This record gives sequence, C-alpha cells and structure tokens, in this order.
Amino acid sequence: MADQAVEGEKGETWQPRRRVWPQHTAALLATLCAMSGGIVMGWSTPAVPYLQEPHPLNDGTNATTIPITDEEGSWLGSLSAVGALLGAMPAGILSDMFGRKRMLLILAVPLILSWIVLMFVEQNTAEDGEIKIGSGLLRSSCCTLPASYLAIGLGGSTVISPIYNEEIADVDIRGSLGTYCEVMLCVGIFYAFCVGSYLPYLWFHIACCAVPVLFMFTFVWMPESPVYLVLKDLPDEAEKALRWFRGAGDQDDPEIKEELESINRFVEEAKKSKDPKNKTPLFQKIRKSVQSISTSSPTFKAAYIVFGLMFLQQMSGTCAFMYYTVNVFRDAGTTLSPHLCSIIVAFVQLVGGFSASRVVDHAGRRPLLLFSGSSLTVCLATMSIYTYLNESEIDVTQFSWVPLLALNVFVVSFEFGMGTLPWLMMAELAPSESRGFIAGGSVCLNWILVFLVTKCFTNMIDVMGLAMTYGTYCICMFVGIIFVWFFVPETNGKTREQIQHELKFGKKAVS
Repeated sequence: MADQAVEGEKGETWQPRRRVWPQHTAALLATLCAMSGGIVMGWSTPAVPYLQEPHPLNDGTNATTIPITDEEGSWLGSLSAVGALLGAMPAGILSDMFGRKRMLLILAVPLILSWIVLMFVEQNTAEDGEIKIGSGLLRSSCCTLPASYLAIGLGGSTVISPIYNEEIADVDIRGSLGTYCEVMLCVGIFYAFCVGSYLPYLWFHIACCAVPVLFMFTFVWMPESPVYLVLKDLPDEAEKALRWFRGAGDQDDPEIKEELESINRFVEEAKKSKDPKNKTPLFQKIRKSVQSISTSSPTFKAAYIVFGLMFLQQMSGTCAFMYYTVNVFRDAGTTLSPHLCSIIVAFVQLVGGFSASRVVDHAGRRPLLLFSGSSLTVCLATMSIYTYLNESEIDVTQFSWVPLLALNVFVVSFEFGMGTLPWLMMAELAPSESRGFIAGGSVCLNWILVFLVTKCFTNMIDVMGLAMTYGTYCICMFVGIIFVWFFVPETNGKTREQIQHELKFGKKAVS
C-alpha cells in the first residue's frame, strides 16, 4: 500500500512515519571509506610481527625476506598517522569547495593504489639470491611509504564522513548516524585482524584493497548532502536529495519544505559572517577568521570542546593498544594466544561501537561520555596494578585472564563514549561558517596525537615500564571526567539552530 496521508475522525491529518533506511544506507556506504581507514589502523597488528620474521620467497632460490627491527616496526605503525594528518588538514575546506560525496570518492584512490603497491613489497626485499638488500630498513621503508599514502584516505574520511552523515540525518537519528564513522573504523580493524591472521601476505592485501573498491562502486549512487547543495545555491537538487533521504518520493510533504527552510536559515546565518565581495587569498581568509574569534563566540566554544574531546580520545592510549595488541598481551604474560586475543578485542570493540550507535539517541551524549571516562579510568588502573605485580615477579598465572577482560571492558567503554562521540559532536557543535576549520583542525590534532602516542608507546614502556604507562593514561582519563562534567554540553535531540543558540547565549537562553 502506498504511503498516503489519512484524515482522522476529527479532521486531523495523519502522516505515515518517515522511512529512515535511505539515511542509514547512505551513512553506511559513506563510512565504507572509514572502514578502509580502520583496515589501515589494524594493518600493523598482523603485518609488523610478520615483517619481523624472515620468510622464504617463492622464486626457486634460497632468498628470504629481511626482518625489520622493533624500532622500524614502531615507525611503520606510527607514520601512518602522519599520512592521516596530511589527509585531514585540507579535507574540511576541500569538502566545502568540491562536495562531501565527491571528496570521499576521491579519497578512495590513494587507498586502492597503496594496497596494490603493498601487494608487491614482499617480492622486492630479499636477503640473498638475485635481489640483494643490505638491511631491513629498505623493507620497512617500502612498506612505510604506501602505508602513509593509505592513511591520507584514512585522515580525510574521518573529517568528511561525519559531516556528511550529520547533514543527511533526521534530528532523532542524528546520533546513531554520527557514530557510524567510529563503528566502521572498528569494523575495519576487526577485518584487518581476522584476514591478517589467517590469509597469506598477498591475499591479505588483496582483501584489504577490495573494501575501497566496493566503496567506490556503491557510494557513487548516493545523493550529495542537502546542506552542501544549499550552500552552493542548488535548491532544486537539495530538495531532490532531501526527498530521497527522507523517503518522501514525489509526495507533497510539508515537513520537507519546513526542513529545507531550516537549512536555508542555517546557511544564510553562516553567509552573513562572510563578505561575498571579499576576494582575498585563502590563507588570509583563514587568518582573519581565526583573528576574529572571540572567547564568547560559538566557534571558540565549539573548538575548545571538540579539541578537548579529541585530545582525551587519544590520551586514553587506545590507538597504541590497538596498534600493538599482540605485543601488549605477550608482554602482559597471558597464556592465551596473543593473535587470538587481538581478534577477540577487535570483535568486542565492534560490538561496543554498534551498541553505542543504538543507545546514543536515547541516553544522551554527556551521560555516555561520563560513563566511558569512568570505566576507562578503572580499566587502566586495573591493567596498571596487574602489570606491576607481573613485573615484580609475583605469580599471577591464575589471573592470566585479567588483561583480556580488562582490555575488552576498556574497548567497550571506549566505544560507548570517548571513541564514538567526539566525531559526532565535532559535526554537531561546529557552526557552518567554521565547520571546515574546526573539523579539519580537530582531526589534525587527533592524528598528531595518534602519531605521538603510538610512536612513544614503546619508548614509554622502555623508560618507565608498562605499569606506569597504563597509570599515565589512567590519570589522563580522570582529568577527562572533570572536563566533560564542566564543559561539554548536551546536544541530544536539539536542532542545529538550538545548539548554536546555546553555544552563543548559554543554556538558560534556550527555551
């Protein structure tokens, strides 16, 4: 039966419930690019241990690959964050210039090309035979360069896909769609852990390459963001896209017109802050916009909240744990297989991210962030105590399950708040006139911290031990609880206009 309005007994007009599957479909396909980024993040966990061992080449000779060192492995894991930083820096501005959809599709290109290069690295790094290489450094360098290009797609997708999902979403499912970026990052990590543990080197990279290829052939059919189309003065295309996302078809839906008017007001408010006759160079515009920010402006408030959340997200140490999951379990002394533990942790992380996407629109942002920060603090304290006892040569064999349990609770708690919500709130809080600046800047900060945390993780362990390393992250999470309590507002169920009004005038000014 076709969706039609029905007139009730008292003359009211009942409208059928809008279909939300088009929004979920577009959001999932958009974040396939983020899944590809998650594969990049998870790639080093199975790849680095493999590259640290010599392997015979199937070329009829006695040639073997050259193992890389722990130091080279740490650079291999951390330099991908540099590539992500390079991808994130211009992503927000470029998406404003060329569109969310077009830029996401462009980001798939370096992902596909880099996986193809990595497929053949193994065949050009032999210790003897016809191909001679003096050290493992060249082998790690051959992997690092394409891995950095891979991460350009990762960095750009983490800026653009949350913006796209926020701009296509109804208010009542905005939180769910906003968490898809982090959820699909988790899917990518789990995918990399599984295929990397059981597939040969070549087929592992073929499986990784298949995901961005799938993304390109599916997302190309999705509409552009209605907000972007309004920004570019394309009202007819914006209405057509909005009708598709709301499942309205060709019906005369007054809610579509009302939402378009709301988007127009939102965009016009942003355009008021810009002089259309101003043709100054891009960098001068950026400098002027930064200089014009006052401590009471919505842009400043949104920036310090989003930057603070991104800082806390990485200072939980989660990226270091995920990059070196195998090493973490091996050093913790657990009797379980480290590779099996890493797969279990990635699966639990995926379940946690998916569960968070189901409750975020009901529980609210602040309660989930506070719960997440508190649980992370307890888990890190537990790991610190266990590791201290283990390093003190106290017999903890009967408690070998503690690292696995604590790390699983850690990743679930992380996904319920600190992992998913900074990406969502980045898109929710940023005013449209500074969305590219805040999104790009906060994601750049995120990836700088990913690099520092990942690169320094092994150094911190060497200098002060694993127990104190966990303790340092534990203190950071305790500070994070205080930050969320005093500075982070609730955005659940509020429109873009309400959120900006509250940032500008305070909560009491919003009726």
